[in-house]
Amino acid sequence: MSLVDAPPGTTSTTPTTLKTLSFKQTLRFTRLLSNLKNDIILVQPSRILTTEAPAVLPPSIKTFLAAALVISEELVVTTWQSLRHDIWDLPSEALSEEDEGLFRAHGWKVGITSLTIYPPSHHCTNPVCGRKSPMKRAEAHQVVVYTLSSGVIPAWSVQLYCPDCNTTYHPDYSVQKGRRTYYGGIPRYIQIGAHQFAEKRLIAMWISLMLVAWVSATNCSRSYDMALSGQEERDFAAGGWQFGCLLTTDHVWDAFTILTLLDYHMPPSPANRRSEESLQGRDGRPQCRVVPGTKSCEDRKHADMERLHYERGKASFTLRDRLQRHRINHPTTDQEEISEEDIEWFELDEQGRVHVQHRTNPGSVGVTEEPECEASKDETGNCRYKVTIHVRL
Repeated sequence: MSLVDAPPGTTSTTPTTLKTLSFKQTLRFTRLLSNLKNDIILVQPSRILTTEAPAVLPPSIKTFLAAALVISEELVVTTWQSLRHDIWDLPSEALSEEDEGLFRAHGWKVGITSLTIYPPSHHCTNPVCGRKSPMKRAEAHQVVVYTLSSGVIPAWSVQLYCPDCNTTYHPDYSVQKGRRTYYGGIPRYIQIGAHQFAEKRLIAMWISLMLVAWVSATNCSRSYDMALSGQEERDFAAGGWQFGCLLTTDHVWDAFTILTLLDYHMPPSPANRRSEESLQGRDGRPQCRVVPGTKSCEDRKHADMERLHYERGKASFTLRDRLQRHRINHPTTDQEEISEEDIEWFELDEQGRVHVQHRTNPGSVGVTEEPECEASKDETGNCRYKVTIHVRL
C-alpha cells in the first residue's frame, strides 16, 4: 500500500482523503479490520466470495471505526475502498492493550468485541453436501474466553447452519443428527462450558501443573482467578454480559478431558507413524487377550506361558508347599503380615520351547541388593520373560 502521491506519469488509486489519516491511524485502521474480517463476511450476500474483499462495510463496523479513530464515517468508507484488498490479504494481527480499550469503549455498545470465535470455514465441509455458496444462517451467543496472556475477555461465539444437509457448525465441532464431530487438529479456543471457552495454551499449562506439580483442578481455577484473569479491570456488565466470568473446577476438568482426548486422537505425523510401526514390529502387542477363552494372544509362546502358569498352580508340589505354609502358626494381630509370593519367569530354549522357572521370594528386609557382575552373565545373553495374567475390567 502507498500513502504518498503517485510518481508523475502514473495513476494513483489512493484518494486524497486518505492523506488526512496519520500513519498511526492508518496502521490501527488495518489492524482493527484484519481482526474483523469474519464479521464483514457474515453480513455480505451469498454471491460475494469469501476470498475477495467486499466493497461495503457493515454499519456497526463503520460506526466503531469512526469512534475509535476519531474520524468521520465517510472517511472510513473511502479509506476502506483504497486499502480493502491489502487488508484482506493480511493475517489477523495481535491487538495492543490500547486496541482492547477501544473495543471496550466503542465496540461493546454496538455488539463488536476484539474476539469473535467462528467455525474454521464459512462453507459447508460435509463431503456429501453439494452446497457451494457460503452459509449465512448464523446464531451468535455471548461467551467469555479464558486466555493466558490477556486474562478473561468477553467475546461472541458464532455458529453457522447449512440448510442443505442440516449440519450446525460450532467454533470447534459440528453437529448433525445429534452427533458431535470435532474438526481436524486442535483449535486455538476450546469450549469448556455453555458460555465458556479456554485458550489451548492455558489448558496445556493446567495439565502440566497437574502432572508436574500435582496442582489440583480447584487450585488451578483459584490461582487463575486471583492472578491471571484480570476480571477486576473489566466491567463485563457494561457490555451486556450478564453471566459471571468466574472459572470453576468443573471448567478446568472439562478442559483437561477435551484437550487430552483431542490430542490422543490426533493423527500422527509421518515421522511418528514410521517410529510407531518400527516399535510395533519390534515389541509386538503391548497387551494380549485377543483369543476368545484365553488371556493371551495368538502368539504360541504366549499361550504356552499361560498354560504353564496354570499347570504349575495345580501341581502336587505346589499344593504341598501351600499346605506346609498353612500349618505354620499364624502371626499375632499386632505383627505385620508379610505376603511372600514366588517369583516366576519363563525362558525359551534353543528349539523355542517355553520353560517355567520359579523361586521363593526372599523378601527385601535385611537383604543387601548388589548389582550382578557383568562378567557372570552368559555371553550369548539370557532373556527372562514375565507375564501378568489377569482380566482387565
